[in-house]
Amino acid sequence: MDGKYCIQSSFENKIPEIKKYHPYMFEIINNLTQFNDVTLDFINKNYNKIFPQNSRVIGVNVRGIAYGSQRYFRHVRQPSINEIIELVKEKLDEWEMEYIYFACELEAHVERMKEEFGEKVLYLNRMRYVEDHKPDEANPLYISGMRRQVNLEYLTEMVMLSKCNALISGISSGEKAAIIWNNHNYEHIKIISHGLWS
Repeated sequence: MDGKYCIQSSFENKIPEIKKYHPYMFEIINNLTQFNDVTLDFINKNYNKIFPQNSRVIGVNVRGIAYGSQRYFRHVRQPSINEIIELVKEKLDEWEMEYIYFACELEAHVERMKEEFGEKVLYLNRMRYVEDHKPDEANPLYISGMRRQVNLEYLTEMVMLSKCNALISGISSGEKAAIIWNNHNYEHIKIISHGLWS
């Protein structure tokens, strides 16, 4: 679904009337979301470092591991990186955008975007999975002592996603947070829905 204020996602199917509450919901949640000084400083420093001033940016978000590449029963299926690339190629010109801000936890996807779009790709320099993560293996992003940093970086990615001019995303909790924090300022939203793994 492509629209200024339209969100196609699993929660919308469960609560069809949610659209009429969006303005109130967004305002309430934004008023309740207050970052501490350390978090806000980390977000702002990275945003100012990564985003060129007065630029037009498509925010692109996809889960690269788990939901994206393997069957997780009743979890949301993600678009492939090739599908994302083709859609970004189409929308860059159509929406008159200059850059692509890419939020993803899989290093291979970041590298693939850079190969395709070169210096147009903006991204947060953060810890990522270097290869596909298997469900029965220990999660390398959540080893002892790393959780705070990993969570801070993920939060920062989603806040910066909310500061883009437009959004292309698979369905995830991060996508929903970005839409709420954006507070109806996206010019375009394209959410890719492929249903659930069975």
